Amino acid sequence: MNQSKFTAPNVDILLDSLPSGFHYEPEILNIESIPHMLSFVEEINYLKVQGDDEKRSFWISAKRGKIEDFGSYEVYFGEGEVNSKEEFTELWLSYYPKPVKWYLVTYAKFRDEIFIYIDSKLIIHADKNSHQGSVLEKLSQILSWLDCSISEIVKRLKQNPNDYCNYLEKNLPYEKRIGKIRRKLIWDIFPESKAMIVNNLTEIDIQDLSKWVESTHKSKLGNYLKKMNAHDFYNFCQMAYVSISEYQKKLEKLSPKEMYYAMADGRDCGLKDIDLESYKAFEEWYNHERLCGGHPWEILRGGNSTHISLYIEHVKGHGWILRLNGSSFVRVNETIHIALAFFRAGVPFILDQAHEIKNMACGTDFIGIVNDLTLPRYCHSLFPPEDKIIDFMNLPFENREELINKAEWCNIEKIELS
Repeated sequence: MNQSKFTAPNVDILLDSLPSGFHYEPEILNIESIPHMLSFVEEINYLKVQGDDEKRSFWISAKRGKIEDFGSYEVYFGEGEVNSKEEFTELWLSYYPKPVKWYLVTYAKFRDEIFIYIDSKLIIHADKNSHQGSVLEKLSQILSWLDCSISEIVKRLKQNPNDYCNYLEKNLPYEKRIGKIRRKLIWDIFPESKAMIVNNLTEIDIQDLSKWVESTHKSKLGNYLKKMNAHDFYNFCQMAYVSISEYQKKLEKLSPKEMYYAMADGRDCGLKDIDLESYKAFEEWYNHERLCGGHPWEILRGGNSTHISLYIEHVKGHGWILRLNGSSFVRVNETIHIALAFFRAGVPFILDQAHEIKNMACGTDFIGIVNDLTLPRYCHSLFPPEDKIIDFMNLPFENREELINKAEWCNIEKIELS
């Protein structure tokens, strides 16, 4: 396949034909047995290292090409996926809405082993010592495309060190970039997103939350509970649940303990079996059983990043204190209601990421925008710590241009010669 035939549909067909999966590890191939591999490595070594393990990343593109590159109308019609040539054209353009598609290529070397990824998919794992292995013809074609692409990039950088980076700044789509946007600006674009955070919160609620966060930041927390038993813990959970209006009717006939088991994760490490009123029994459970691998503190169940936890912590020499955790924007409204209930009742507690949550409620925080290759969770390392970003998003399809214009965009990582 010559270089002009590497259209985006051709490339995607080749990539999709390679085995993949969460537990899949490609066969370790011998570097010298892979066509175009030595040439590719020679060229990429001209680039300056960008991170650990000799990491180098670069963007390359492929044109959308002709509809024939996407597939045969007769095949799609025969399989019942389209009913007309107009539908076939619409399907093609839905997969390739832009004239050019971009791919992120990442090269890394650990000891004598080489790893090559395209859009986070590991396509090659090679070293000098493995047997020849079975190099797929499709893999050889991909390496030919990568080899030609990196050679062109190196050539451009040698002619003008800034030429390729300037080209990327002008042409790399925003869905492939990293940026940030003020939440209030998101609220202007998507008003429903504001309701998700401030539903049933008054201006006084927001003011009280802000005052409480600022006051606890300026002064040392001095209030602790001298004793704690299971009954106390369930009572605090009850306070949390009834502070949220949508749960009040559902739980109104239940005891505090029954509320907990109706709403919590359920993996309680044996908490339900201890004496409700015994302080000694709770302390023994806390010291020995709570670390069983369950989730006894997950009082409102959810996913890895969308549950709400109410931890009980014992501070030696002081006593017991609660710690409330739940900053996901889809649950933070509930967290705020719980925090206000504790604050107004004088319950000693710590709110994790209190300033960030307060800023979310006020709409003054930043939301981090990550590229479409990145799941918008746990992306803190992509942004400066001083931005205090804890909420992330990919660019939406709706109102995309308006959001792009209102966001602040990071510079694209510079690609330089070594």
